[in-house]
Amino acid sequence: MVKVVWGEVLIAPVAFNNFKVGPFEMMMEVKEGETTTQAMDRGYATLAQFARKTYEGKLASFKEMYAGAKNAVR
Repeated sequence: MVKVVWGEVLIAPVAFNNFKVGPFEMMMEVKEGETTTQAMDRGYATLAQFARKTYEGKLASFKEMYAGAKNAVR
């Protein structure tokens, strides 16, 4: 078994306003005939896909909230 970790990423689309994606982690079984690196690559690809999906969802929410706050100030 290997543990694969996607570290926390801080996204700041607008100065002084940010959101975080991660951290995420998972355990991967090393399959017969597979190297540890190959197992980690499989896990990392899964975590990268999940991080992208999470980022897209959080960015859409951030844009909504930012637009609402901008309109409230006007």
